[in-house]
Amino acid sequence: MVYIRCINVKITNSIFLLVFLLSLSLTEAQETQRGVIYTLTASPHEPIVFEDLALSMGVNNPDTNTQNYKLKLIITKGGQVKHQEEFTFSLKPGNGITFSPTYVPDDIGDFEIIAKLYDSLEVELRDLKVITVSVISEIGPFDLDVDVASNVIRPATKVPVILSLANMGDKATDVQVKLEMPCENQPPITQDFFIFLWAGAVVDRTIAMDTCNEVGLHEILASIILFNKTWISSLDQFFINETFIELLFDLPEVIQVKAGQSKIIDLTVKNTGNIIIRNLKLLIPRIPPQWVKITPNNIIETEPEETVLFLINITIPSNITSSKFPIGISAAADETLTRKEATFEVLALEGKVTTEISPVVEEKPKPEFPKLQLPEIPPSAILIGGGIISFVAIGIRLRKHMKARSQVVKPVPQERAVILSKLKTTIEKKRKNRQ
Repeated sequence: MVYIRCINVKITNSIFLLVFLLSLSLTEAQETQRGVIYTLTASPHEPIVFEDLALSMGVNNPDTNTQNYKLKLIITKGGQVKHQEEFTFSLKPGNGITFSPTYVPDDIGDFEIIAKLYDSLEVELRDLKVITVSVISEIGPFDLDVDVASNVIRPATKVPVILSLANMGDKATDVQVKLEMPCENQPPITQDFFIFLWAGAVVDRTIAMDTCNEVGLHEILASIILFNKTWISSLDQFFINETFIELLFDLPEVIQVKAGQSKIIDLTVKNTGNIIIRNLKLLIPRIPPQWVKITPNNIIETEPEETVLFLINITIPSNITSSKFPIGISAAADETLTRKEATFEVLALEGKVTTEISPVVEEKPKPEFPKLQLPEIPPSAILIGGGIISFVAIGIRLRKHMKARSQVVKPVPQERAVILSKLKTTIEKKRKNRQ
């Protein structure tokens, strides 16, 4: 009998425990069934920066009584609140409602979409859902290369900096370009501007950049900045020295070419120094590069007092209108640079439909936006001529090229691989010609 009574006690206790757990589960279920966010979605799956992001938030009332709600939408990026809004409403038992707000992301990267469901007095949190979307950009990818036209520069003067920019994407856009030259005993020298790049364009720009007061090895960093992020950078290094070699050459005051015709200019350059100079070349940045062919591209070594000959072949398309503007032609080697000014004039063909040109030419018509005014480089700002200097510091060229592409840039379609390959080949040829 004792054994049977013990069994009855155990069974009774188990029943009580089971009833208690069931009642607790029912109580919790009742508490959580007073409002449910049954859906939270975002479209498109890969949202584009500065384009509409469509959101959908659905709420159900599974309770047996009518409920008053407040639904909060919060959008954050990196912990910072970018957007928030509220929706106040009532739902009868078993009914639901859907809200479809839109948001325009102003940056790339991960965004958190947070939906919070409260009672109408915002005392009790009824439900919470969070999704993450990765905003991408259809702009780019880009390529960038920076070159200082001479490796030996005088202190506290201006140096010509040649930028090669390529937009390898399928959308034209404005990009911010930033140049920075760190100095030891003074604040860094910086310069930034915006430039418009057509889809598939490869563009060269020559910028006048101030130099540091200290002699020695220096570097200049060029970066393309979009959405407050550095997408790609390029670095070049050069020497600042107080000594220089003058390169002697003469230019005609006016270079005049008729549209639809070619003109060849033979230009002799003399090394007036007492050391061998290397990689001597001509730079003509303001004439569209597709109009100009220079032979040879560069001369590897030029002996002291040696004179070399370059042929400049300029060919003008037949549909170009008459125009006249100043240009600068520079003879540059690893050890020195000399620049001289001339006037470039194009004479249009009579009776022809013509296209207007400017000193800086894009391959497509320019859009309607303010033109970028790039500073001119006066010849005295680069090198001051006169005499043979007995001592010359031989420049050491150290070149690096850094790229930091955004990982959220949309991949380039395979069908454009051939175009991208041609663009990269063009950029590499330009880099080799400057080395």
